[in-house]
Amino acid sequence: MPDEVFSPELEFGSGCDLAIVSHQQRTVLLVEVKRSSLSWSDTQKAIRQLGESEDRLRTRYSGYRFEKSLVHDKGRGCSTYAMAVPLLESAGVRYLNTAHSKKAKRLRNLYLRMRRRREKEGSKPGA
Repeated sequence: MPDEVFSPELEFGSGCDLAIVSHQQRTVLLVEVKRSSLSWSDTQKAIRQLGESEDRLRTRYSGYRFEKSLVHDKGRGCSTYAMAVPLLESAGVRYLNTAHSKKAKRLRNLYLRMRRRREKEGSKPGA
């Protein structure tokens, strides 16, 4: 079970969708969730968002190992997958597709729960 789950995008105004911190394992998993089609520019943007989040969190989690994942939430494969794989690999980003990975589904669902909670809190009177 992670010790912290938060959104760097919300905390800093930009960045990836999720940061999942395990203090016991000293790891920070950064996750960007992309829905529907995944274009070449979406892939590049995801890499920038993950890198930006890592740069901002390096000081806070000094000595922690950072892992980056792009979760593609689409039933079928990605038309740019063959082109994007080398780009993702060179940036140290793992590609996960919800159609083929239980971990991807868990990460997507965690992201969706966090998003719904955020929307619910934002709709409260006085918020």
